[in-house]
Amino acid sequence: MSLIRAAGRERDLPKALRLLKELERSPLAADATTYNCALEACAACGDRAAAEGLFRRMARDGHIDVVSYNTYLKVLLAAGDHAEANAVLREMNGRGFPPNVVTYNSLVRDAVGRQDIDRAWSIVQAMERNRVRPDAFTCSILMKGVKQSPSMADVDRVIDLIKRERITPDEVLVNCLLDACVRLRDPQRLTQVLEQFKATGVVPSLHAYATLIRAYGHARRCDRAWDLWQELRGGGEAAAAGA
Repeated sequence: MSLIRAAGRERDLPKALRLLKELERSPLAADATTYNCALEACAACGDRAAAEGLFRRMARDGHIDVVSYNTYLKVLLAAGDHAEANAVLREMNGRGFPPNVVTYNSLVRDAVGRQDIDRAWSIVQAMERNRVRPDAFTCSILMKGVKQSPSMADVDRVIDLIKRERITPDEVLVNCLLDACVRLRDPQRLTQVLEQFKATGVVPSLHAYATLIRAYGHARRCDRAWDLWQELRGGGEAAAAGA
């Protein structure tokens, strides 16, 4: 299995499929995890035909799980085949593999990539209706969607989602939100975002502190920039660890 995974990382699909075939012929039984490694290799190499053939064989022989569906869905979305992707989503539910957060995040990322932000938010609403909790990655994807032309309403909507679902933000999400506030030239909101994340136990990274200090400097809030500098010096070890 590790050899198949390594072949996928090397983008050597013939080798990955050959290793799978050798394993199938051996006394060792190949399970769903092994097949998923080969399917991931198909996805990494962008070979839809190979992915489809392997996926259908896996489904026929019962070597399939939610990871298999998520991987194949990724292949279909990359190919822009949304009709087939929707059919796979229906099949997932029909076979007892309801979409999970990875499934929905793939759909959100696809919508954001097509600059269809309304569609991305409708997928998030479907997640919540189906009691699948969005995570920090979901929010980071949404923020990337509004990065080019952020509005305060866009930022507030993501912040509201974080609060509503009690999402613990990671460094990527913190930086995305802070960068959006900087573009909007809203120092007050910067402070609110920073304090909210501190309340969750998140330690701002050096990059986050630099972003904040620069933003307060541009806003002529030298007092706040100095306070942050002192805070950074006082907690430098923790911030450096998060950088």
